[in-house]
Amino acid sequence: MAKTPKTSKTPAAKTPAARTPRQSAPAPVTGPVAAGRVPVGEPSSRPKACSILPDTTLGDDVALVAENMEKILSSPSYSLAQDDRHLLDKAEMRGVRMLLELGKPELALQADSITSTVIVFGGTQIVERPAAERRLSEARRAMARAQNTAAVPASAHASAAVPASAHASAAVPASAHASAAAPASAHASAAVPASAHASAAAPSAAGESLARELKRAEQLLAYCRYYDAAREFARLVSIDNQCDDKRDYVIITGGGPGIMEAANRGAFDVGCKSIGLNIKLPSEQQPNPFITPELCFQFKYFALRKFHFILRAAAVVLFPGGFGTLDEMFETLTLRQTHRMQPVPIILFGRDYWSKVINFQFLADSGVISDEHLKLFSYAETPEEAWQQILDFHETMKTQA
Repeated sequence: MAKTPKTSKTPAAKTPAARTPRQSAPAPVTGPVAAGRVPVGEPSSRPKACSILPDTTLGDDVALVAENMEKILSSPSYSLAQDDRHLLDKAEMRGVRMLLELGKPELALQADSITSTVIVFGGTQIVERPAAERRLSEARRAMARAQNTAAVPASAHASAAVPASAHASAAVPASAHASAAAPASAHASAAVPASAHASAAAPSAAGESLARELKRAEQLLAYCRYYDAAREFARLVSIDNQCDDKRDYVIITGGGPGIMEAANRGAFDVGCKSIGLNIKLPSEQQPNPFITPELCFQFKYFALRKFHFILRAAAVVLFPGGFGTLDEMFETLTLRQTHRMQPVPIILFGRDYWSKVINFQFLADSGVISDEHLKLFSYAETPEEAWQQILDFHETMKTQA
């Protein structure tokens, strides 16, 4: 029996699997790149996260660093906050500005040993006599000019109304000249509109305004006596109260013209100090020239200015004035009425003026204030009377204490 030959059991050759070539590990990075820096002028090997990032390392650019240092030193953010005017002017810094206005005058008054003040309020339009007389003369001249203009003869207006072509009537046939028999006045009146006669009869608005200004100037001239009285009052108050180390009854005003000027001037006359609390207004207002220089302050905020008026007040004297004077008067009366300030005499100078401006008795009769509130103020007619009332008030306060 024939044997089947053995077949070789050699394993079948396997097809080798596709192999991914092994990636070699990156070589270690050394030098500036290893430290995260790229030499100046060489691009970074890392992709930029933002398109605005530079392609080079700016910190190694010596010129650029020097330029940046100059910008740092000149930047407003690097200046001290107290020296940064732009910062202090911001609305968010209002509280800081108010604190400065609170502290600056207080430190100055303490340095001058001022322990008490006498407030003098009054109108800015009440000036000394020479200035009031000049104002009246100007008003009279303006009125005279207006009257002379209005007094031009009516015939002049009529002739002006006749057209130039009328003069050509010389060339018109003789028959036309028969019309010359008609009264010339008829032609003149026909040429002048009726409205012109009406306007001539009625005073113009400009004339009424000038007449009003003339009347006001005459009244203000009569009020010059209040300027003189305020000046004399301040002299009396100042002369005997600034000889000691501590200064009492120092005159304090709003620092402006008119009655305020008169009060500062009275202290100036006798070589004494006085205070001016000027306020920054849209229409520039310069302080009067009689205030003690180191005691003249400019305020931005009315509230802080009012605070300094009241803080050391030993008396309040109100001469005739307008809205500003009325504002200060009512504020002081309200503070006294509500016991929110120290007791002080409130003196209205010139009963005739104040009784016409405000009927205080009517307020009491109407029940809106009590009879006791009428005792919060008094009247004075002379500087001596006003000063004596202040002295008597404080003498009474000492006795009661």
